[in-house]
Amino acid sequence: MRPASPWAGWAAARRRWPSTTTWWRPAPAPRARTTPRPCGPARPGVNYGRLDRWPEALAEAHSVAAARARVLGADHPDTLASRREVAVALGRLGRWAEALDAYRDVADARARTLGAAHLDALASRGEQAQCLARLGRTAEADASTAGSRHCARSAPRTGGSGSPHGPRAAG
Repeated sequence: MRPASPWAGWAAARRRWPSTTTWWRPAPAPRARTTPRPCGPARPGVNYGRLDRWPEALAEAHSVAAARARVLGADHPDTLASRREVAVALGRLGRWAEALDAYRDVADARARTLGAAHLDALASRGEQAQCLARLGRTAEADASTAGSRHCARSAPRTGGSGSPHGPRAAG
């Protein structure tokens, strides 16, 4: 004779041993978030740019860069990333001369704090060269990228403990 339901035995086991069958109970409702998201205040400026609202993105990038400079210091990598966002917004608004100054400041600060061969410093030099090309100064742009290529070739590629890029995991 078959049981009335395939779950009939399960219900009896739950009544007999309740502590062993608690895994199926629904999780408690999530609590409301009381702390800010870990991405911090930089996201609105980036999102304004993604929405092609560059004047708002520029204002937000300026305020985030100023706050990070005050809290973290002017040459902290996060502050430099925010200053780069200012340069990006200036460029997207067509203010290339101002963007060039901002890109140059960020590139110099990254080279000073991280080293000329660091990937962020090299990327900043490349962005500076793109800005120079937009301004029609192609000879300077070519010279800038040639220097970046030289630094990239001379950068250590082993990734060992002495590398500026940190140790790499063994494959």
